[in-house]
Amino acid sequence: MLRVDFSYQKEFFSEIDLQTTLKDRKRFLANKRCNAIFNDRIGYIVKLEYAVEKGFHWHVILFFDGSERRKASHIHSAQQIGEYWVERSTKGRGDYWNCNANIDDFKQKGICGIGPIHANDHALRINLCYRVVGYLCKTDQYFKPKRELPLKRIRKGKPPEIRAIKLGRPVDLLPLPPTLCF
Repeated sequence: MLRVDFSYQKEFFSEIDLQTTLKDRKRFLANKRCNAIFNDRIGYIVKLEYAVEKGFHWHVILFFDGSERRKASHIHSAQQIGEYWVERSTKGRGDYWNCNANIDDFKQKGICGIGPIHANDHALRINLCYRVVGYLCKTDQYFKPKRELPLKRIRKGKPPEIRAIKLGRPVDLLPLPPTLCF
């Protein structure tokens, strides 16, 4: 589970409007199909926000198949994805914050919901739902752009198909509250 914030460098704030950030997000989501750093990605959630000091920015959660990425460091993967946002998606105007780089602080406080999360780790899964996704879905950061068409400020990727034949040992999954199930 990777958590990265995408934004723009301050010197480009005057150039970045809603249309530009939507094009950059579209470029990021479209180009991920042919880039190895996105291999084994099984889902994502992105949310657009606006703040006076940060301008337009995206909160991004990326879900990867941990059984396929065991050797890859989640901190390094988040850094690569952030650099991809800066270099490719925004053509050098972007900036990012790698939340996975602070995982030790989150673990120490008992609020970690990022990094490698095993299906049986109920504490991490609860933190993922309530802290990480909950933060992403907060209602206090709402803006209404001046547009004729409605704008989707939060998007999620299509979940992977469920195999007809289940392989391996059954997993004891923690049921999620109905308000957090997508």
